[in-house]
Order: sequence, then structure tokens, then C-alpha cells
Amino acid sequence: MYGRTCLRDYCEDFFNEGNKYVADSLKISTNKPNGIKQIIRMIGLVPINKQNFGLPNISTKNFTNVIMSEFTKHLKDVISSLAEDERNSFRDGMATLICIQLLSQTFKKSNPNPLELFLNASIQPERLEIIKRLLNFIKNIKGDRNIPESIWFELLVLDSSDNLIKTIPMEIVSFEVYLRCATKVVPALAQFNNFINRLSSHFDDAVKQNQFSIDLKNITFLLSFLRNQSSDDANPDLKTIRSIIDSSVPLRDKIKEYMSTLNVTINEFNSIRDIFILSIESSVLFHIKRKEFLLKLLTNDKNLRSVDFYTRWFLAFMAPDKNKRSMLDDDEFKELLKVWTICVAHRPDLIVKIIKEINVLISAIGDHPCSSHFIEHMVDLCFQQKSIIEKIEQSVLLVQSPKFLNEFKLKYKINVLNVYQNSLKELTNQINPLRLLMHIDVQIKYQNAFLRELIEMTCEDIKIDDEEILQDLFYKPDNQTFTYNALFHSSFKTIHIRQYIIDRLLTQSISWEDIGMRWDELLAWSHHTNQQRVVAHNVWALIREVSSKQFEIDKLINTENDKMQEKLKIIEIIPSCLDIYCSDATDKQHYKDLLQHIANSFTNKLVRTVVIPDEIEQFVPIAKRLHPYYKSTVWHLFRQQPLTLLPPTTDTNVKETPDPITCHGLLTQADETFDLFTARLNDICTNWKTLSVSSWIHLFSDERYIHYDLGILEPLLNAVVTPILKQILDFWTGRENLICICQGIVSLLTYLKVPIDDETHLLFDSIEQLDKTKTGDDFY
Repeated sequence: MYGRTCLRDYCEDFFNEGNKYVADSLKISTNKPNGIKQIIRMIGLVPINKQNFGLPNISTKNFTNVIMSEFTKHLKDVISSLAEDERNSFRDGMATLICIQLLSQTFKKSNPNPLELFLNASIQPERLEIIKRLLNFIKNIKGDRNIPESIWFELLVLDSSDNLIKTIPMEIVSFEVYLRCATKVVPALAQFNNFINRLSSHFDDAVKQNQFSIDLKNITFLLSFLRNQSSDDANPDLKTIRSIIDSSVPLRDKIKEYMSTLNVTINEFNSIRDIFILSIESSVLFHIKRKEFLLKLLTNDKNLRSVDFYTRWFLAFMAPDKNKRSMLDDDEFKELLKVWTICVAHRPDLIVKIIKEINVLISAIGDHPCSSHFIEHMVDLCFQQKSIIEKIEQSVLLVQSPKFLNEFKLKYKINVLNVYQNSLKELTNQINPLRLLMHIDVQIKYQNAFLRELIEMTCEDIKIDDEEILQDLFYKPDNQTFTYNALFHSSFKTIHIRQYIIDRLLTQSISWEDIGMRWDELLAWSHHTNQQRVVAHNVWALIREVSSKQFEIDKLINTENDKMQEKLKIIEIIPSCLDIYCSDATDKQHYKDLLQHIANSFTNKLVRTVVIPDEIEQFVPIAKRLHPYYKSTVWHLFRQQPLTLLPPTTDTNVKETPDPITCHGLLTQADETFDLFTARLNDICTNWKTLSVSSWIHLFSDERYIHYDLGILEPLLNAVVTPILKQILDFWTGRENLICICQGIVSLLTYLKVPIDDETHLLFDSIEQLDKTKTGDDFY
């Protein structure tokens, strides 16, 4: 065949004519196997070479497809009908037809791969000769460049000669191509002895000669093939292929070499993950230590790594894939997590951003057995990083995972609140966690619900009683105290402790209205500074605002204070009356003790419950009458005179009181004496003009206290007469000095021989003649 030649046009004409008539002739043939055989032999006689054979045209393709289709249908009969002298031409014809189909690649569309024909047991006696002639034919027409490399591989494997595989040039192929070919040819090779060792050696040699493309995509494909063993029982050939590949030591070495020098990028993380997951049940990655590989990838150049790097590294290697497969056991997960957190924690800005994005990580890890450990570990990391706690608005407060937030609350209570439990109310303390939470709440404008939960939890650890509430908001009101801030700071608006304080104050206000206030409460209110008064009014205005009852604190305090002052006045004036007027009374101490008991009651009883006994109440009118004048010397001189020596009074209703021995008797006597005293003063004011000075001037015997006494007694004196009495008394006290002056003047004038006129003599004489016998009018 190969010694004969013909022009390309003749060659194409042959196939064109064959395309026109062969189909019809086969239809009417009574012996199709023989007809097919003769046509194939005839094709084998056509002299074809690289000069007269090009890529097949449509007629050539159609003719070839018809012949091959009919041959496949009658393959067994055609092969069995071959005579010995027909085999060479038949083999040449088959090589030509198969080459045409390979070059036209029509089998990719609707026709089967022509090489699958060699898997049929009926053609096995002719297989090797046909393949050899096919390979030579392709080389002679230079058609190898147009044959897909996968077909080349199939041809080489179908050739029984191992040496032939090495002599045929072969470009680098992928594992996918190799496996596709291997799955088709292994059934045909299975009839040969020791074919597994031969195929294994062929695969190893191909690996050593770098005839496979080693990259992440091909490794992933290869591992996926090795992992898919569901059909092995039904197809033992696949099992054989997997065993050959999985046991290939050169393949392990090549993949180790590739992986050890691979400069992994972020975009390749998922491919690396898939490879490790797929390799769990395979030996292909036997020489690669998964954990060490991941640690090296994680720790190299950690100072240059970004948040995106660490996030995507975690998502790729720590979290399960979309099929919920994980490459790590629990111990490996915990070890890698520890190293991962060390890498991200050495940069404060990095860990803040990691926590900010932790929702993605938690969601990705899902129901992984170590998900709880991961959350606990990350929360612990938060409390190891000062930057996290001080900037939770940039990290933790942006987290949405309920599991993370609940764990954070638990650890916040243990690591923070328990440490500062006794100082949480010290809002001026810069390191107080509550102060920090309030500051953050203000910054984010009170918009974060979890922050409110933290504030609420913090306040749960704050113990506050009624005494402290009243101390901070009533006794010594201060806008810097915790209780005041709990009422008015917006961070506490929905916090339970605020409502608790309001409820306690409201209860207290109702109690004050119902049963009254204590002495110390009224005293504290009265001693408030202006600033304290403003704070107190703010507090009670709030209570009035949030309650349905219009509580008026000022009105209540004024009412209670009036009651208290009235009772305090009693225990103030009666003791002085007892000391002054009842010094010799046998029951004076009894009343003193009684009054002391009343005074003591104010310190521990409500003002309303302090009762003035009738024994004391009977003295009140007398005490109120006498008390304003207890410092008057005139009054005390008057009452010390024996009643028999007192001047007569114009009051005919005054009755003589027997000598008393009790406080009641003595006070009654003093009251009656005061009646005489007031009557006497009234008589003086009424009759001062006609009364001799001697009749009343003796009441003001101490010149030092005349003005003082007149001031005290002014309510008992006639307002018009009082100034006149003062002038008369002033003149009387200075009368002797005035007389001495007059006498001195007369002596001086006489010595100087200066005559004194009559009016002057008369004036000086009138001054000397004014004595106690003169009336007030004379003096005036």
C-alpha cells in the first residue's frame, strides 16, 4: 500500500464516489459482512501519503462513518470471514478508516470513539496489527499534530509493545485525560498477563518524565477520582486503576515536590483545602504533613498578613466545606486555632477587625464539634486584649452571633464585673467598667441593644438600699452619685435599677404623705445648699412626672416643718420657764424628764407621732405668754417683790394666789404676777403724766438695762408713750451729772465775774428741783 501513490484529487474523488454508491450497494447486498470486508480491503489498497491526504472533507467523513457503522454492527461476522491472504489489505483499510475518523473527530459529536472498537473481544486477533499500521499511517501522513493527545495515549496503551510507547513522541497530558483513556483500555489489557505491573510501570515512568501536568487543579481531579469508590464493586477495572495511581511512589514524590515549593495565594486556599479533604483516604499526599504545611502557610511573613488573609485561611482550613467535610480532628483544630489566634493577636488593630468579622467565621464553622470551643476561645482572646475591651463598639458590639454574645456576657461578668464589683457605683473612677460602658453608649447614641444588656447585667451586681437612695437624693443630693445618674443618664433609661429607684422614692413619698416625716429629714432639707436644692428638685420633679400622683415635696415639707417647729417651740420654752419660775418646785425634775423624752422622740420618731402630754400642754399658754420676757430685768425685779409691797393696781379682778409648791402652782402664780406686771405697765403708760416718777422709776433700777428692757417690753407698752418714757428715764439716769454741770457752769461764771441772767438761773434751779416727787409731765 505504501509503495503506491496517487494525486490528492484522485484520492478525494475515490471517497466521493464511494460515498455516492456504497450506501446503496450495502442496502441491497445479500451478504453484508462480505460486502463490508471487500470495501475495507479496497480502501486498504488506495495509495495514501502526506502529499495526497489532507484533513477529511464532508464526503470522506460521511463515507467513513457509514462503513464504520456497518462494520461495528457485523464486526464478528466480518472478522470470522477473513482469509489469510485478505488480512493485510483489511488491516490497512481499517487503519485508513480509523485515521480518517480520528482526524475528523466526528466521534465527539454523534459517533462513538473509534478506538472503543478495539475493546470488542471479536477484534482482538487483529487489534495489535491494526494499531501498529494505524500508528505508522498517522506518522507517514504527518497527522500526529492533529490527533488529540488523549487519543495518542489510548493508542499507545492499546499497543501491546512497551517499547513502542517510549518511541512515540508525547506531549504533557492531564490526569483527567490519562484516566479517561485508562478506564477504556484496561478492560482490553486485562487479557494480558502481568498487565497491572506493566501499566503501573508505564504510569510511574510517565510521572518521572514529567508527562503529567502537576498543579492544584489536576491534583484535585486525581484525588476526587481516587475517592469515588462507589462503583468499584461493579467495575473492578476502576479499582485496579485507583490502586495503581494510589500506590505510585513517584507520584507522591512529585506532588510533595510541587506542594513544598508552591507559593500559595489567598485564592488557592479553597483548592488546598479540597486537596487535603480528598486525600484523607488516599496515600497520594503521604509525604505531605498536613498540619505542618498549614502552620507554615499561616506563620510565614505574619507581620505582612492582612485581615482578609487570616479570615480566608480560617474559612478554608478550619471550617467545614460546603459538604460539611472537615480535614481536621478536634485536637488538630484546637492546636491550629491556638496558633491562628497568636498570629492575629500580636497586632491590636488586626484582632479588633477579626472580632468585627467573626459573624462570618461562626456561621462558617456551623455545627462543627469544636464550634463551642472556638467561640469560647475567641471570647477569652477578647479579654486578653485591652484593645478589644476598650473598643468594643468597633468589634464586639458589631457581632450578631447569639452564641458569641452570650459567651461574652458570661466572661464579662467573670473577668470584669467580679473584679470591680465593689466599685461599680464609683462613676468618677476612670477604670470603672460601668463608666466605660456608659461612655461608649453615649458615643454610639444609645443604639446598641447588646450594650444595653451589658449595662443591665452590670447593674444587676450593684446593691443599693433605701438608705443609700435617700442619702444620695434627699439628705445630701449630689448629681455625681450613681443613684442620680441611674435616674437621669440615658444609658439607664430602660435598665431595671432605674425603675427600682423610682419605685422606692415613690413609695417613700407616699409614706411621707400618709404618716409624715422625721425630724432629721426636715432638718436635712432645710440645710440644703442651692446646688443640692436644684438636684433634689430635679429628683422629685421626675417622681412627679412618672407617677400618676401629683406629689409636691415643698408643700409637704412646709406642712411637716410647721408641725415640727410648733412642737420644738414647746420643748424649748417650757424648760426655761421651769428653770426661771419653778426652781423650788418639788416636781420640776419630773417635767424636765418628760420634756427630755419628748425631745428624744424627735430623733427616732415621725413628727406626727411626737405627742405633747396634757401635763405639758397645760403649761403651754403660760409659757408662750411669759417666754418672750424671760430676759427682762424689770419683769424679774417686779415678780421678786412681795405681793404686799407691790403697788396697788387698778385691776380689781386679780386674785391672791396661795404659795405653790408644784410647777403648776408656781407657773400659775407667775402668770398671775405677770397680770399684775402688765397692769402696772399699762397704768404707767396711761397715767404717766400724773404719776410721780417715784411710783414707777424704781422698776428700772439698773441704769445699764433701761433701753434693753424697754426693747423687750415694747409689746406691752403703748407705742406712743414708749419714747416719752425713754426720755424721762434717760434724763433721770443723767440728772445728777446734769446738776453738777449746771453748778460747775455757775461757779465758772461767778469766778469769771460773768453775770448770769434770770432765765439761766431759773433753768438751773428747775433742774435741781426735779426729784422723785415730780410727775412725768414735770420731767417731760
